[in-house]
Amino acid sequence: MGRSTSKFPSRFATGTSLSSSLPVATSTTTSWLLILISACKGAAARRITAVIPCYPYARMDKKDKSRAPITAKLVANMLAVAGCDHVTTMDLHASQIQGFFDFPVDNLYSEPLMIAYIKQKIPGWQNGIVVSPDAGGAKRCIVFRPIF
Repeated sequence: MGRSTSKFPSRFATGTSLSSSLPVATSTTTSWLLILISACKGAAARRITAVIPCYPYARMDKKDKSRAPITAKLVANMLAVAGCDHVTTMDLHASQIQGFFDFPVDNLYSEPLMIAYIKQKIPGWQNGIVVSPDAGGAKRCIVFRPIF
């Protein structure tokens, strides 16, 4: 992997948005994001918003056995310690993850875009059905009920 460096033009930046969507390992992108947040904080950014389309370790949001880590909470803590002020993410696995943060979290939903895409691009969509691979996904399929 190549070396990454960042330069910030002004110590008086009004705000910084960082996006984490690189096609490499989750731990690597999370580390890079934390390093960039820290660099922005060190460069006196007044506000740092992390745009994280796929929140890392979102499925690890509760204990499934004794002494198991809640890694989604750990990631939230690391973002806060690094200096993040706001997170924007998409389709969190569980809404409870928003409670792991002590600052604002915007959880955007992709269903409205998917519905518009289906209606526009798929001929005969009225005769389609939506299926889920598991019981948890069945709840999300209910959003599509009104259009089919």
